[in-house]
Amino acid sequence: MDETYFRPTRYRRIVTVDIETVSTDPNNPKGALDGLSCQIVCIGVLIDDGVRLTELAIAYEDEAKILTEFWASVQPEDLGDVKLLV
Repeated sequence: MDETYFRPTRYRRIVTVDIETVSTDPNNPKGALDGLSCQIVCIGVLIDDGVRLTELAIAYEDEAKILTEFWASVQPEDLGDVKLLV
């Protein structure tokens, strides 16, 4: 595939996301990796719009507030770099 497709343009931004979770079960050390037993504590976002890089660190005690702010910061046409780092 042509790498120019993955470059930001005035119509498309590149967004990289890092989601940090913690286990809600102190007896399950891998609970942070399980969607049923984890809680989001922070989302880091890097947005490249072709002109500048914007860094966001979204962290609150309320997981719903974190997700609301995250979804308000991204756009439907954003192109993400999806990698799972454990």
